[in-house]
Order: sequence, then structure tokens, then C-alpha cells
Amino acid sequence: MPSQPVQMIPAAAYAPHQAAFVPTPETTRPARNGNVAETIQIGSFNRVSQSQSGGNNFSNVGVIGGKDNNVGVWQAGRDFSNLNLINTQGLSVAVIQPPGAAPLNMLIARLPNGGLLVKR
Repeated sequence: MPSQPVQMIPAAAYAPHQAAFVPTPETTRPARNGNVAETIQIGSFNRVSQSQSGGNNFSNVGVIGGKDNNVGVWQAGRDFSNLNLINTQGLSVAVIQPPGAAPLNMLIARLPNGGLLVKR
């Protein structure tokens, strides 16, 4: 019995559909040499200045419910700082970190009884 010829059918290559995920700026991590400076201000007449030189710096400043506060942060490289002022008035705070300084985590809050809480 003679064999039947096999008919070849051209087929397109299969490529699964993939949706591209583009993260928002809030959810991304900084690049290897990236600097990040974040500020939130809820109050009136507060001033925050952040300066970063070098790489791999992270700075977060929050002034919540305050008035007439001055905050300055300067980081020279590979530094981390997290500073929060809550219900304060008229404070001036400066954070100066040379390259590779110890991380700074600080909370300064005016308590309901008028006392000042400084938590490091």
C-alpha cells in the first residue's frame, strides 16, 4: 500500500500575551546609585530643604500639624534619615550626615500637656 503524502500546514509561532506592569513612583525602589528625598507637610508656614550629594541617600521628612518650623537635611553619601515633627511650632532642626553616617530616626512631638517629646 503506498503511503499518503503528509500535507504540511504553516503555523504561526505561539506568543503568549503578557500585560506590561509599570510600577508607580511610590512603589519603586531607587536605583543602585539613586537618591530619594520625600517630604510631607501638613500645617502652615513650614520650610523644608533637603540636599543630597553622593549616592544611595534616603531622606524622609514629615511636618504634621506644625507651624513656622524650619528643617534642613544634608546628606553626603550612603545615608538614611527619617525625621518627623508633629504639632510643633517655631522649631529649627538641621540634620547633617557625612558619608556613611549612622542612620537617623527621630520623632519630635508637642504633647497635649505642652511637653516636648524627642524620641530617637
